[in-house]
Amino acid sequence: AAFREGKDVVIRERASAVSHLGFSMPRGTRLPLLPQFAGNFFVWAPQAEVKAWLGELNPPASENQRLALDKGIAFVRKYGFLCAERNTREGLDPRSTQWLFDNAYADAPLLPIFELDPDARYKLSWLNAPVFNTERSVEFVMGVQGFNGEYSGAKILSIGQRVREA
Repeated sequence: AAFREGKDVVIRERASAVSHLGFSMPRGTRLPLLPQFAGNFFVWAPQAEVKAWLGELNPPASENQRLALDKGIAFVRKYGFLCAERNTREGLDPRSTQWLFDNAYADAPLLPIFELDPDARYKLSWLNAPVFNTERSVEFVMGVQGFNGEYSGAKILSIGQRVREA
């Protein structure tokens, strides 16, 4: 369960099985909330709130990140979740976390998925869905991560439905 605190995301709760072989962030982990991954938190937010949040970012969001946020919001409105896949670009050091602090995201180890073709294959990394409070605003985001291998778009849609139902 990830909560937005200003410009960051904080993992407040997590669970994993003994057989869980993928990566799982420890409780209390704080990460910068990057625009390309923020669609869940702003899915039904007023445009003024989105604009104000973008204006607080330092370094400022790039035009590509702003467009990615819009695409992420549209994706969450359509499917009810947001997901990312591993970047297949060569030369990335998987041990580095520097990408979390870089303005551009083209070289990041993870890239958001903004279009899902049921027949295509994706190297799914994580999938998150917003959880709403009684005022119908996003309280937190719940998701699953640590996927290995490739998944069809149809399978990702099925996983997304299960996370939304949960």
